[in-house]
Amino acid sequence: MKVGVCIHTGKAEFIKSLGYDFIEENLSAVEKATDEKFSLMQKNVEKAGIPVYSFNTFFPKGFSIYGADAMEFTRTYVERAFPRAAALGGKVCVFGSAKARYIEEGTDQDFAEKRLLDVVELCAEQGERHGLTIVIEPLNSNETNYINTVTEGAEIARRLGRGNVGALVDFYHFFMENEPDSNLFDAKDILLHAHLARPNADRMAPRAGDETIIARWAELLKKSGYDGTIALECRYGDEFERLLTEATPLMQIFRK
Repeated sequence: MKVGVCIHTGKAEFIKSLGYDFIEENLSAVEKATDEKFSLMQKNVEKAGIPVYSFNTFFPKGFSIYGADAMEFTRTYVERAFPRAAALGGKVCVFGSAKARYIEEGTDQDFAEKRLLDVVELCAEQGERHGLTIVIEPLNSNETNYINTVTEGAEIARRLGRGNVGALVDFYHFFMENEPDSNLFDAKDILLHAHLARPNADRMAPRAGDETIIARWAELLKKSGYDGTIALECRYGDEFERLLTEATPLMQIFRK
């Protein structure tokens, strides 16, 4: 497996120095960046010699996919975001965005489900032009009320039936939802990316004491036949470099 870190490109050289394979950037930040700032992002990764393989935070804050102009907004947004993602070396865009897909009380469930499928379909069509794959991220029920399990994410991906739409397991959300291992095995045919934070509500980087659960998660992936990419998606407080350095030896288990 290849192992990466969710962080902005300003940390590219440090990430590379620790031996990681890729960065996962913030898609909304890439989309809204000025040309000058985007050029700097490119220079950061080129200098470090590390790709921005994947992207999270799919949509900007405050956006809902259920709005009247959501489809038009999405098309305009990805037409700017996706070429930039590809230029940074991108291959995967993670469709998380808890608030954007949250179904407000009173919203028709059938409408919500169809709209989500339509939005992902549109993103997949545009992504295909740039060699990008969309992966559906389950998020725990404290964050959103739609697509909370790996099984649900895989079902959405299968319903679309596109080669560049797949599923993701985020082991923090997997832990918070107390999902059974069978959910991961059942999605093995369509699992294309993974995220990880320590098994604790603080969502910090894994550290000494987390070895047993990290090893178990690595074994689950291997038993499922998964040999793709996994990114640390964690909180670090104001100690990013120290905590990431401490987490790095634990992440080596995914390479074995």
